[in-house]
Amino acid sequence: MSKIAVIGNANADLIAFVDDLPELDEVREAKDWTIMPGGSGSNFSIAARSLGANVTLMTAIGNGKFSELVKEVLLLRGINLYAIPKDGEQSIIFIASTPRGKVMYSLKGVSHQLRPEDLPGELDADILHVASKSSSFVERYLGKIPLSYSPGPSCFYEPRRVRKLVRELDFLFVNEPEARALGLLEEPRPLPKKALVITMGDKGSLVITKDFKLRVGVYPVERVVDPTGAGDTYAAAFVVTYLETRDLAESARRAAVAGALAVTVVGGSVVLNREVVIKEAKKVIVERE
Repeated sequence: MSKIAVIGNANADLIAFVDDLPELDEVREAKDWTIMPGGSGSNFSIAARSLGANVTLMTAIGNGKFSELVKEVLLLRGINLYAIPKDGEQSIIFIASTPRGKVMYSLKGVSHQLRPEDLPGELDADILHVASKSSSFVERYLGKIPLSYSPGPSCFYEPRRVRKLVRELDFLFVNEPEARALGLLEEPRPLPKKALVITMGDKGSLVITKDFKLRVGVYPVERVVDPTGAGDTYAAAFVVTYLETRDLAESARRAAVAGALAVTVVGGSVVLNREVVIKEAKKVIVERE
């Protein structure tokens, strides 16, 4: 069983399901509601664990009621939690979800208090994945452990600093806008040691190495319910599969299936069926260029 260390946020997502959004001073009745863990660190960890990896999530955990809930669910999902205690409530995302889309309000909490110096200097893992945290978290572990990075917003906040790290990484996961912000859509471009992975929504994804490029097709689903966390789930499946098989094409196939299945359910923390992902991956077309 592969061992993956993860640095990232573990938030509480409060989701209300409504037919439409109210006007100012108006009330709408919610059809249903739920609370679930969210945040890129949590999303990646839960997906990776469900695919068979031994996962340790390093994240800030507060002392509020939602903090306890998030902690309880992560432990229930089999995540090894390296909780850095912080004073305050967990970061909370309020979501009103309609059939046409959703609106979200973010309440900053302890997730934003996490600092690189809060974390251990040495890690017992096959790889470290840094999920939507600043480049400083990656820099702390340069030369100490294989590195996988999903920069997320850092692609726009600190593009030069992220780009400078690319060659030090084993894997870099970005979507098209993020890749554009980093200047990675066209050559010449820096590449990670193993692969640059660019997800492109309904156009599939690209896996780019120093020697070749893989164009990965889409795994079709009947209905998109919620795209939240699809990128985290994709990255989790890719990393887990690569550690298991050392095969980039198979990693991309399973990642395509996992990412597609993630959009068919509500919320970003997706529990995957490993056998289904492996079986359905055979349907994903991968072309080598």
